[in-house]
Amino acid sequence: MPRLFTTTTLLLLSAVSLSCDSIDVPPPPDIEDVLAAYADPTANVRGEVMTEFAPYIETVRNGIEEAKLADLFLALVIKVQRGLNEATNEDGTLDLAGLSIPFPNGVVEVKHICPGWEPEQPDETDERSDRANGVLDMVVPLKSGSIGTLVWGIADECRFLEGDTRASFDGPFAMHFGKIVGLRERIEDLSITFAIAGNLRLDDDELMIEQSFRVTGTGRLEILIESDDFGSFVYFFELVGSTQGIRDTTGSFGCNLEISECRSPSGTFRW
Repeated sequence: MPRLFTTTTLLLLSAVSLSCDSIDVPPPPDIEDVLAAYADPTANVRGEVMTEFAPYIETVRNGIEEAKLADLFLALVIKVQRGLNEATNEDGTLDLAGLSIPFPNGVVEVKHICPGWEPEQPDETDERSDRANGVLDMVVPLKSGSIGTLVWGIADECRFLEGDTRASFDGPFAMHFGKIVGLRERIEDLSITFAIAGNLRLDDDELMIEQSFRVTGTGRLEILIESDDFGSFVYFFELVGSTQGIRDTTGSFGCNLEISECRSPSGTFRW
C-alpha cells in the first residue's frame, strides 16, 4: 500500500516527503464487535444494572465532554481532509510534491505535535516540542481519493488546554465514520463512533479509560456499556436540551441520572 506524506504547508503537520514504496503501517483495530453492539444491544436494563453502571456513565460523560476528546481527534482529520482537497483537481487527481496521482489509494500517515498547556502554539520545527507537549500519530486511509471509513492512531502524552483545564491523553484511538468520506463532505455532520483506551488526565484527576462512544451530527452523545453479566446497552445524552435515556434489547426509553430513575416500556424503575 503506498504511503502518502504531505508538506507542513499543505496539512499544517510535520510529514515532509512523498513515497509510493510499499511500507508497513500500524494495523487497523478491529471494532466490528463494537459496531454490532451499537446496532443490536443485548441487555435488558433494570435497576440492578444501573446501580452498577450509573456512576461510571456519569464519569465517562464528564471526561469526554470536559476534555472534548472527539473534537481533538476530529480536528486533525478535518485538517487532513482540507489539505487533500486543496491538492486535488476537479478530475480527482492529487497533485503533490511534483507527482500526480489519479484517485489515489493509500495511507496518509500524520505526526501532529500537540498544542500543550500554554496559550502559544508550539513551533513544529523545534524537536523539543515533541517531548514537551506530546504527539498524535494518525493513519488516514485513502480510497480512490476519499477518506476511508476507519481512521486510527495513538496519542503519546498529548497535552492540550480545554478552557482553563490542563488535559492530556495517552493511548490508542480509532474513529469510524460509517461510510467513505468525500474530500468536500462535512465530517462533523456524520455519526462518528470513537474507540479509545488509555489514560485521560484533567488537571489533577486521572481516568484510565477503555471505552467506545458515538457523537452524532444532530447533537447526541452515546456511550456503549458492555458487561459479561448483563450484555450491552447504549446510554445517550442529547447535547441540545436535557433528554437522556437508554437503548437496550427492549427499545429506547427515557432516564435521568440525577434522580436515578428510568421509565422503560415495562414500567418505571429506580436505583
